[in-house]
Amino acid sequence: MWLALSAPWVPGTFAFFAVANSALILPEAFVMKDATSGFFKLDNFFDQFNASFKAAHKSIEFPNSVTLFVVNGIPDAVLKAKANEFYKTYSEPRSGELWSARVDYWMKAALAALGPPLAVLALGSLIGWIFAGFARD
Repeated sequence: MWLALSAPWVPGTFAFFAVANSALILPEAFVMKDATSGFFKLDNFFDQFNASFKAAHKSIEFPNSVTLFVVNGIPDAVLKAKANEFYKTYSEPRSGELWSARVDYWMKAALAALGPPLAVLALGSLIGWIFAGFARD
């Protein structure tokens, strides 16, 4: 009976966690205000959805949930030169954070999938052991 109940539970739990997989790390947004300034963290993350902000900036997506917003007046040559620096400084270091978040997420999934069946098995074994002890007497 334990096997009949555990067999659909384990793959079902892993399937649920795979479908419910949300953003593992929060996105970060930065702004490059002009060609000579550095990169500034966007104070209000929701500014990027404002129509006037969208009209004045172009968006560049980097790996690991990092976005750079650049003022439209910055030349592409300057942007290409600064993009590599931005990637190495802000996006690349987050790969370790993303890997750690993935491992943590799937460890929780494994615990949710394997914990209840193993607990039921241990409880059933304990109850069986108790009944076997009374049956001998």
